[in-house]
Amino acid sequence: MADRHIEFSEEARIEFYKAKCFMEFTGKEDEFWGDIERQLNLIVDYPEAFQVRYKNIRIIPFL
Repeated sequence: MADRHIEFSEEARIEFYKAKCFMEFTGKEDEFWGDIERQLNLIVDYPEAFQVRYKNIRIIPFL
């Protein structure tokens, strides 16, 4: 994924930070980041594959 550029909104950055803190607390930070990387690769490879839920936002589950 190093050759791909992905931009996140400020809201997404805040949510990632909160999730990171929670996963550190539960001891699952490595699993979390591994899943994030896998899902981001899917999003980049198949951006239209996920259901639009609201306001033209597509949803993909993590963990």
